[in-house]
Amino acid sequence: MGSFAPCRAAEVGRGAPLVRVVAPVLLVLLAGVVGACGGGEGPPPATSTAALPHEVAELAILFVPSPTEDPGVQAVNAKVQSALVLAGFKLVVARSRPHDAEARLNITAAPEPTFFHVVVNGEEQVKLRVRVVLSVTDGGTIVDELPVEFVSSNGAVEDKDVAPLVVALRDSPRVKRFAQGRRVQLAQAAQLSKEADQAKYDAEEKKLERQRDEIVWVKAKPLSCRVPTALDACEGVELYLAHHPTGAHAEEGRAALAEGKPKIERLARDEAQWKSAGVEACRAHATETACDGVDVYLVKFPAGAHAEEARSITRVLGRDEAQWRAAGVEACRARATASSCDGVDLYLVKFPAGVHAEEARRLLGPR
Repeated sequence: MGSFAPCRAAEVGRGAPLVRVVAPVLLVLLAGVVGACGGGEGPPPATSTAALPHEVAELAILFVPSPTEDPGVQAVNAKVQSALVLAGFKLVVARSRPHDAEARLNITAAPEPTFFHVVVNGEEQVKLRVRVVLSVTDGGTIVDELPVEFVSSNGAVEDKDVAPLVVALRDSPRVKRFAQGRRVQLAQAAQLSKEADQAKYDAEEKKLERQRDEIVWVKAKPLSCRVPTALDACEGVELYLAHHPTGAHAEEGRAALAEGKPKIERLARDEAQWKSAGVEACRAHATETACDGVDVYLVKFPAGAHAEEARSITRVLGRDEAQWRAAGVEACRARATASSCDGVDLYLVKFPAGVHAEEARRLLGPR
């Protein structure tokens, strides 16, 4: 790495307030040398008003200056960085920050050949040829390398010196292709990230749905529906199926309904028969036929929901004994006719756990 050290040109008029030459003929030569070292107007800077391609403008570029303490090199670093920012490039300077590519500067300087020492107002004029190479890389892979050269007078760096480098970077087809590819990569990465987020969300929703499904199913009490003891025993299962027709327990719920609904219908008939049995009139033994409804209930529902209550009422009223006396027990023993045991059958229907139930079964024998 070269520093911006003074170049040893031929000295003319050392210590004089103005530039002087040893012989008049050398004045012409001196003018040519000064022009070659950067004096005069020179060619116009390589600038353009063309806009920065939007793909390139979107690139986050890590700017890596040339690593040296030399003031002249630092001046070029600063000038290039400033020019890139003004041109619209998105630069980052901390490696920890997200970036798409690196722009690394390599700066060298060498004395500009000359035949003279030039002194102006007592100061030796120094001319250096400066070479700047901007390397654009992506993870160690070179995207493009852009060189520029200029002549520095006394270490000065002007905008026009670095303008060609900015234009070259802006117009680089390789950098543009890289930026387009990077844009596609970022779009694909964003889509993949979106899909991953959606998949994660869907998985969480399914998990929550399974939890909600399980909670509702437990509250539905499917076992109570399968073996109902109340008319509303299957309402929980019906509610579950209404809200979770394709839930984890949907098939199980439909099976529970198929098993429990006929039992609930029978239970409904049981309740209707019991309500019409005239239970209170039977308890009061209001008339001789006051308990006929209870008897009918026991005939239709000997194992019904109110069977025990019905038998309890009839036992209290002595109807067990009355029914047994009217059963025609002796005729059944004698088997006088085919219907001789009908009364005993009726007794067992009404009082399957009655006082004479065991005797009645022995009389009837195996069926």
